[in-house]
Amino acid sequence: MDNPIKLGDVWYRVDGQYVDHGNEIYEGMELVWTTWTAVKITPCGAWFECNELFAKRRFALAHSSRTIHSTKEKALDSLIARKRRHLEILRQQVISADDTLRLALACKYPGLSPLYEKQM
Repeated sequence: MDNPIKLGDVWYRVDGQYVDHGNEIYEGMELVWTTWTAVKITPCGAWFECNELFAKRRFALAHSSRTIHSTKEKALDSLIARKRRHLEILRQQVISADDTLRLALACKYPGLSPLYEKQM
């Protein structure tokens, strides 16, 4: 399989980052882009160096990279997919924590009404 990556190619990654003005109060999120330059080509992919973060390197497979991407559009699609999966995991963790709490409260306080359990 031919490696489409060429030395010097620039690839992209985008992540969400907290807006922080040093006051430790959540003020929202912003998108942060990083660019990665191909510094060494291999038969299957390439080693990339981050242009914004000192001494950060990453290997990417030419045909199936999940971390950096050849276009900004693909990088955004990847972020959307990562965050959708992240939310799925968090929702399941909330369900699990809620169920465990109810079981523990029912064990500690037998006969407690389900409405009261939610308030404790």
